[in-house]
Amino acid sequence: MVKSCFWLFCEFIAVIFFGISMSLELVEDMLAIIHSFSSRLYGLKKYKKQVKQMIKENP
Repeated sequence: MVKSCFWLFCEFIAVIFFGISMSLELVEDMLAIIHSFSSRLYGLKKYKKQVKQMIKENP
């Protein structure tokens, strides 16, 4: 693999950060997932309002 990278003029850079424990990283990932889904649900509210408005206009 290193040989193929040499011919493709690219390099690997490994970044190892020991400042965050595994459990803290897991908590941060879970919070990011929850934030993503809550934002998506908030965005769907406008479509719910539009559907309700269309139903009121066309009974």
